[in-house]
Amino acid sequence: ACLQQVLAEPYVIGGVELRSTASIGVVSNHGQYSCANDLIRDADVAMYESKRAGRGSYLVFDTSMRDQVQRQLKLEADLGMAIENGQLSLAYQPIVSLESGEIYGVEALLRWQHPEDGWISPEEFIPIAEDSGLIQNICDWVVFEGCCQLIQWDTELGAAAPNSISLNLSPRQFANFEVAKRVAQVLHDTGVDPSRIVFELTESALMSDPDIAAKVLQRIKDLGSRIALDDFGIGNSSFASLHRFPVDILKFDRSFINGIQEERDLASLVHSIAVLARNLGICTVAEGVEVPEQFLAVRELGCDMAQGYLIAKPLTPDGFAEFAVGQNPAVPSGVGAIIFQNRWEDKIDLSV
Repeated sequence: ACLQQVLAEPYVIGGVELRSTASIGVVSNHGQYSCANDLIRDADVAMYESKRAGRGSYLVFDTSMRDQVQRQLKLEADLGMAIENGQLSLAYQPIVSLESGEIYGVEALLRWQHPEDGWISPEEFIPIAEDSGLIQNICDWVVFEGCCQLIQWDTELGAAAPNSISLNLSPRQFANFEVAKRVAQVLHDTGVDPSRIVFELTESALMSDPDIAAKVLQRIKDLGSRIALDDFGIGNSSFASLHRFPVDILKFDRSFINGIQEERDLASLVHSIAVLARNLGICTVAEGVEVPEQFLAVRELGCDMAQGYLIAKPLTPDGFAEFAVGQNPAVPSGVGAIIFQNRWEDKIDLSV
């Protein structure tokens, strides 16, 4: 800590005062090291873990760090061949109208089935793909695969095919304007109507360079596609983003929906944001809807669409086709809605 304080002291270069921070990895040698290189290696591992935990901190090495690094290196090497080996796939979760219960669109969710380790969570392999530079090829594959699947459903399902498909973009794709060109090329190659493609991203993906991100998003919008702001309400999400970026769809994070049928403050907040979004011409989607009471709540509070396990879990392409053809559009009983209105009417004016 004393070393960090010394390194954090300001210094002047060319008349400009600068400050720096240090991420430090610490190894305590109790006789287990016989080689200096091994000692330095583990100190380096601890240093990188310190950087990931938050710059300007220090961590003391333990063997679990080395195990984690070795796993990441292995997954990185395997991920490079995952597309070629057919290990990546997309699962599709329906998004339905809260008014009619009918399918409006689907969100494509990336999955990786490792030949040895089974299903690998996106929370684990997406950061590895971003750090290694593999994310661009993976995202290109996702966009192409999603567009092709939409066209296939049009042929197989006809009127039952979804109106749109939502595809997730990585924060690393907004470092330059290349992503818009690559998207345009895929749309051209597949022949899909750009207006049926929704690109989802979180606000944190835009904040490293908001000016460039806004221009990239506008170029994607100029192609005819739409932009969805995902996980709204957590992290850096703010109302200013609804004005700063060309957003068409706002997706409430599931933390807003969990317990909304019981918590007045959550209900008030969702209602206020839904009204604001509607006035801005932005569609709202409630994520993580798992019980009928939540479906009724977000509908009464002014949301437009819903997504979650109450409707369907993420499905294979064939599973979604069966769901779409066999779906009997239904909205949960209105009894719950009356109870909901009675419970909140003293705090929320649902007529707005």
